[in-house]
Amino acid sequence: MVSLAPTLVKELVGDDPDTSGMKLARDCMANVPEASYRASMLALLGFDQRQALKEINIPTLVLSGSKDKNAPAPMMAKMAGFIPSARYMELKGVGHLVNLERPAAFNAALDQFLTTVKA
Repeated sequence: MVSLAPTLVKELVGDDPDTSGMKLARDCMANVPEASYRASMLALLGFDQRQALKEINIPTLVLSGSKDKNAPAPMMAKMAGFIPSARYMELKGVGHLVNLERPAAFNAALDQFLTTVKA
């Protein structure tokens, strides 16, 4: 995984990602055991919980990046539509690692959501 980490992370991100966030992402990916990574990829092949979305009954923020290839923004927007009281937000130019690519934008989006949610 050490040799794959730089390529894997690069493929996950959008435009102008935070350099310290990318270092953290590469370091984390490099430490994932190869067998665990393979198992997680295989698990994704059969994972389908779309029917469970309508059962989510708490305030939910669905946050996506416009450059995310793994969970494309249109798919995430559609998913948000199935969750009662979900709020959808898309960050322009961001890929799959939103919190690491643009930590300030991620924190602002999360803060905005949390301040508008009723306890």
